[in-house]
Parts: sequence; C-alpha cells; structure tokens
Amino acid sequence: MRAESLKNYEERRDGYYSEGKRVTNFTVHMEALLIDIVSGQRTYRLTVRVEDMDEVTVEIPAQRLNSDRWLEKLPIANWCDDKKEFSSVFRKAVAFAVDTCESVEYLSPVTGFQKVGGKWRFLCTNGAFTESGFDHSLYSTVPHCLYNGDGCWVDEDEAMRFLELVRKEAGSVYPVFALNLLSITRDLFKDFGLDVSASLWLEGRSGSGKTTLAQVFGMFTDTYEDALDDPNGWHRRLSLSSTEKIAHVVNTLQKMHGITVIVDDIREEKTQRQREKSRAAADIVIRSVYRGFTTEKTSSGDTAVGTCAIFTGEYRENIESQNARLLILDVTEFMQNEGKRTIITEAQKHLGWQANLIGGFIRWLIRKAGEPDIGEKWRAKMNDLRARQWAYESQPNGQRLKDTRARFCFITDVFGQYLTEQFPQQQEVIGKFLRASRDSIEHSIHFTFENLGGIQAIASSVMKSILRNLIREKDIRLAKYEKERFENVMGSRWNELQFCCLSKIGTGRLEKALLIPELRRSFFGSEQDGKAVDEGPMMIMQREDFEILLQQEVKKRIQEGSLSEEDGSKITLQLLAKTGLLLVWPRCDGIARYNKDYPMVEFEIIPKEEVDDDGFYSTSESYEQEIWYVQAVCFDLRHEVFRGLLQEELRTVDVPSCLNPDDVKESLKARRTFCSGLLSIM
Repeated sequence: MRAESLKNYEERRDGYYSEGKRVTNFTVHMEALLIDIVSGQRTYRLTVRVEDMDEVTVEIPAQRLNSDRWLEKLPIANWCDDKKEFSSVFRKAVAFAVDTCESVEYLSPVTGFQKVGGKWRFLCTNGAFTESGFDHSLYSTVPHCLYNGDGCWVDEDEAMRFLELVRKEAGSVYPVFALNLLSITRDLFKDFGLDVSASLWLEGRSGSGKTTLAQVFGMFTDTYEDALDDPNGWHRRLSLSSTEKIAHVVNTLQKMHGITVIVDDIREEKTQRQREKSRAAADIVIRSVYRGFTTEKTSSGDTAVGTCAIFTGEYRENIESQNARLLILDVTEFMQNEGKRTIITEAQKHLGWQANLIGGFIRWLIRKAGEPDIGEKWRAKMNDLRARQWAYESQPNGQRLKDTRARFCFITDVFGQYLTEQFPQQQEVIGKFLRASRDSIEHSIHFTFENLGGIQAIASSVMKSILRNLIREKDIRLAKYEKERFENVMGSRWNELQFCCLSKIGTGRLEKALLIPELRRSFFGSEQDGKAVDEGPMMIMQREDFEILLQQEVKKRIQEGSLSEEDGSKITLQLLAKTGLLLVWPRCDGIARYNKDYPMVEFEIIPKEEVDDDGFYSTSESYEQEIWYVQAVCFDLRHEVFRGLLQEELRTVDVPSCLNPDDVKESLKARRTFCSGLLSIM
C-alpha cells in the first residue's frame, strides 16, 4: 500500500499520523490480490506491522472491509484513534492499490482440472499445470495436495526407469497406478462426455503393503513442501482413516478433484460404533465416486465428485451391489516378496520420477484438449472398448465389470499415446510396459469377477487356490512316457505304473494329483514323439484327498470372512461339476456320477543280498506290488481355471516297472473304463 494512497495520513515506522498526530500503532501493506476463479470473490493479502516490531500476514475478503470490525479481528494487538474514519480511508486506498497491484493470484476451492479463462489448468495446493509449465500464481486452497516435481520437463531416462519398475510387478502395481491416472483425468474427460470413475480395493492381511502401495503409486501429490528432500517423504501423503468423521469424508470428496482419495485400514473394528462408522465411510465413498456426486450433503452445497478412490483393508463385507462397483486386487503377499519390496523401496527413493512423468502427462492432456476433434476421438476409443465382447458380460455383474474394464483399458491407451509421442525413441520399453499393463487389467478384472460372480465364480476361485497350493507344494505328478524294454501284454511299450496312482509303502502317496499330458498316447502305445492333434490331457485325484483340500479351503475363507457359512456349504462336487470344473459320468438312470474307480499301485522296494559265482555278496532290489482301486475325480482341463497348468514345472518321479502281465491288463482295463466317454470330448 503506497503511503500517498492513504489520503490525509502519513506513514511512519510506528504507525499512521494525521496532521502530526499519531492515529494508529500499525501500518498496513497490500502484498497480493487473490481472486476466486469460481465465485469471483476477491481477497486481500495484507501485511500488518505494529510498533515497527511485530508483523503478521492476513487474508481478508473484500466484503469484510466494508465494516471497521476487520481491525478487531486482526491476530495482533492494535489500536486506532478513529476506526470508522480510518476504515473509510483504507477502503479507498485498497481500491486504488488493486489497479496497480503487481501480485495477482487466482485460486479455487477445489483441486484438479478446471477451466480458467477458457483454458484448461490442473490445480494443486502450490500451483497449477499449464501447457508449458507450472504457474504458482494459480492454485487451490485445499491443503496437503502439493506438487513436488519439476513442472516444466520430463527426464527420459528417469521416466523409462519408472516404467520398468511398474512393469516388473505390473499385476500388483499397475492397477494402482492406473487408478491414479483415472483420478487425474476424471473431470477433463467428463467435460467431453466420458465417465472414467472407478474405485480400487486393495485387500490382504495386515502388513502386506496395501497402504504403502496405495500411497506410492496411487497418488502423486504430497502433504508438505519438501517431500523430495526427506528420504521418508513418501509416507507424508494424504489418506483418510476408515473411522473418520463422515463430514470430513464428504468434504474431502468434494474438494479433492483429480487427486486420489485413499480410505485406509478398513477392518472388522472391535466396537459396534467403530464398525458402523467404517462401514458408512466406505459406503459413502464407493457410491459417491460411482455416481459423481456426494450421497451425503454438506453446508457448502457443492456435491460434485471429481476423483476416484482406493480402499485398503483386510476386511470387506460381501455386499454385492457395492462390491460390483470396485476393482478388487489381492496384495496379501506383496511385502513378503523380495522383488516387490525392492520395487517399493526404489519408488520411495525416487518420488520425482513419477511426479515428473505425471506432470508431463497433465501438460500433454491440456494441449490435447485444445485440439478441435479430440473429444470425438476419445469418445470413439471408449465406445470401441465398450463394444468389444467379454466372456463374462452375460454373467451376474458382468456388464458393470465390463464397463470398469473399458475404463481401465481406455486410460491405458491414452497414457500409452502420451508415452509414444513424448518418447519416440523408447518404443520397445513402452511396448513392454503397455503389454504388462493390459495383462494386469485382465487379471484384476477376472479376480474381481471371481469375487462377485456368485457361487459359481466362488467355486472357480476355490479350485484355483487348491491348484495353486498343489503346484506350490509339488503335489502334482506328471506321468512320463517311459518305454519298456519289450512290449507288454497289451501291445504297449509304456511303463503302465506311470499312469496309475502310486503309493510307496513306508513313505505314503507319491502325489495328490496325477496329470497324464497325452491321454490317447498312454493307451495306444505310440512311440512317435510329439503330440497328436486330437490329444488331450487328463488330471485325476483321489476323491477323498480332493474333498479334504476342498473343505480346508472353504473353512479358511469362512474364517477370513470372505465366504459365508451358507455359501460355503454350497461348494460341493455337484456344484463343481455344474461349473464345468469336474467331469461327470452319466448313468442310465439319468443321475450323474462325479467319481469312478481308478487303478492304484502300492509297491514296496525290498533290498536283498545275493552271492555270485565267486562267493562275493552283492545287493540288489526287488519289488512287491499290489494293484487295487480308489474312487477318483477327474478335472476338466478345458476350463479356464486350469489355463497355464501345463506350462508349470510339475514333479516327475522314477517309478520301477514292476507290474506282472495280469496287473498290466487289469490296469489298462480299469483306466479305459474310467475314461469311457471322456476320450470323445478331450
């Protein structure tokens, strides 16, 4: 505030004087004019200095200067001889100072993409992205959303290193990063008639790395200025407690446009009150993000939601109507995996890699949004993705998941276009990143479908868990095509024991499941290498063993709260057969049979000593065996749950050829009976 603008007042070090008489003990200077880009409201940033010693900076809305009461509200002791007179003169001085103020700042009550003067800008707490850089005179009044990257350029080497980090563990990392991109672009795409809203649920037990993953890759702003100077700055990122006050949750949704809202640590709280608060907070965020407006109103009256949400928790209620609005990602063992821990550590050390890459993406979007036909191109891309067929679109929740899938694929394609244009010399790295990203989306969508598709999808998920455990524990034996020295009684030269269930006396079963990769070949004794075009694999398991594993998996899920006891009781052999996971043998009375006799060989290796012609002792082994039959089930390996099974490294064992001709004949006969009706469909 220039002294001459205060009519009849003289500014001195210890206050203002009028006709030589001191009338205040303070002086006031205008530092900046703040203009709200939404309401047009003007605010003055003033520096008040008292007795030439104490100084404070205050921001006073223009309408408050219409009264002399603003002097009483100053956060510093002051006196004025005639407040009414001084305020009248001061208002005129402010009006004069506004026209000559060199520091004019524009602000908004929300963050994210907004049009300012007809141009797109992306606002953070400390500035805004423009086409070419970062403007500190335009910002949001929302705290804790600070951009700590370089707003003007993107380092190619750092960008590629970040993409490589994401690619290495894309299955767990990319959906989180993609949610970040959807949050950023939601308001921009909405202006072009596109809805990219989504919510992501990171589930897993305590300590699995859910919160760390969400904060490192799901958000690109920090809660304080110098995050990059602090090696532990990554944890200074905003998240909401699952038991936060509802008013604060709603207020955050309304203000944080373009910045992911993280609702952290949802669990089964100890008290009923806390459980209700947590459930209510999650419910409000899920519905509000999905609908685009807050389902609970506040005094501000603004209900628009321009962000997406990430939930972290070890407890999720199976409310189908809500869960269908989520993409669900299981990160149970994330921090237990050394490779994944390394990726998190590297990303934490170099937060600027993502910040700069995101900054470049936002500036690219601002430029793209100015192209005359870009809206039509974006809409065509989304329509094409939505029109593509998806295997489960006719299943329960299929259409909703198909739309979620399209949104994640859409942002991946848009981000891929940015990368291609920004880094034309890095197409190989970018191509690998995009392929891994798309695969991770498919995996996440399928996992979500398994959680939401009803009892049949749950049954598929249970079966997949059983198979994973069998593979991990090396409990699946792969039958080898070992040739006998001579043809056996059935005209085959294969060691028949390889195709029977095996039990070694003294050590027990040699497998829980048996996989015969080429079933026809095992019967007809072809000696040619390779696989006939009509070949098919078969995997069997003793019914008793399978039912034990099935009960264990169901019980575990019931205890975890991811499956109700009522639904758990429905996971039966009949349901698995109906779902297409088990093969059935039709009977003449119309009743299906889910198991059948299969040959089992129990053998014992007996060491013995012999005396040769020279009188020396030598040792050798003999075998005693017994062939009998067990009730076995047969898996339908055409089901997608079993995809990739044959690519896994399965266990093989050396089995002695110790069956006599009669046992070989009985074994082949039993196997043919077991497979009767199956060969035609394999």
